[in-house]
Amino acid sequence: MTPSRRPHRPPFADWTGLHHTVTRRLRAKNETLQPDLDPEVRAALWRRGFLADKWRLLSMETRSFDGFLSDVQRHMARNINGPHGLVLDDKFVLYKALQTVARQPEMLAALYDGTVTVLAQSWNTLLGGEIPATIYAKPAQGAMGRGLIRATVGGGAVTVDGQRFGGDDFLDRLRRSGHDYVVTLGVAQHPEMAAFWPGTTNTLRVLAVRDPHNGKPFVGAAALRVGTRASGAIDNFSRGGLSFPVDPATGAIGPGVRRLSSGHVEPVQAHPDTGLRIAGRTVPLWTDVLACTLGAFVHLPFLRYVGWDVAVGPDGPVVIEGNSYSGVDVFQVHGPLLHAPALRAFYEHHGILAYTGPAG
Repeated sequence: MTPSRRPHRPPFADWTGLHHTVTRRLRAKNETLQPDLDPEVRAALWRRGFLADKWRLLSMETRSFDGFLSDVQRHMARNINGPHGLVLDDKFVLYKALQTVARQPEMLAALYDGTVTVLAQSWNTLLGGEIPATIYAKPAQGAMGRGLIRATVGGGAVTVDGQRFGGDDFLDRLRRSGHDYVVTLGVAQHPEMAAFWPGTTNTLRVLAVRDPHNGKPFVGAAALRVGTRASGAIDNFSRGGLSFPVDPATGAIGPGVRRLSSGHVEPVQAHPDTGLRIAGRTVPLWTDVLACTLGAFVHLPFLRYVGWDVAVGPDGPVVIEGNSYSGVDVFQVHGPLLHAPALRAFYEHHGILAYTGPAG
């Protein structure tokens, strides 16, 4: 007799506990979103595991719920990597894991538990340099650009929003924040990527998963994020940046969107601040991006599911970070994620789609 196929759930995973934790956190968040939304619509969304903002963001007025990965399901996906997801949840740990595998921004300093560690002699070299260099300070366990500080270093000082600090003073300010931080050197962009918007590092979110039947990784979805004047120093779609779908097979860039203050999205073909047309172009060095994001799975065989953030430098891709339960809004604003058969099969195999709504 052939045994029936059941969703794969690692023995270490407390799925019931996670479901209740996810529901509790999202319910509290949901109370702050779209207060003007019709209560019946809000209730219908929540019964299916969606936060209230998805009604407008995903244009659900004109679409059914079918095919969209819900907010509850997206957070439940954290358990797909099990305890190994910790490698992705800390930027310094991932940096070490990929150090011999992929290009990454140079790590200059790390701050953990109130201790400042300068990791590279280049920190002092940059500090004393005559030509300013861009650096980024990020919470080591942060996401969505929260707490990100973009600064320039050179001439004996670190400059943040026009304010100058000594090198030690800058690191001490990070230490006193109470958060773990990493400081990295900025990445030079491929000229085509920089041209999209020179004010930010414009990155790709590449959703790579491991086929549960043969173990081979594949790219299920990809999106290009481009900064704007509104998004400031970051390119995050949730913070005012643009999102364009990218064909995983070819790297072709499709028509994009930007999020309006109302919560709806507006179609964009060109950059709103420069007029440069982006839709219809192709991501430079796309085959190298695929090789990089899929090749990392060979060296990290315990991972099943990663949302890679990748910059494209003049000579090839640079891995900025990885996400153990990637946000999916940047993909789903262009269409339901689960309409891709291979992705639907992946989530079904890992039991994610069984969570059709919040815990009782």
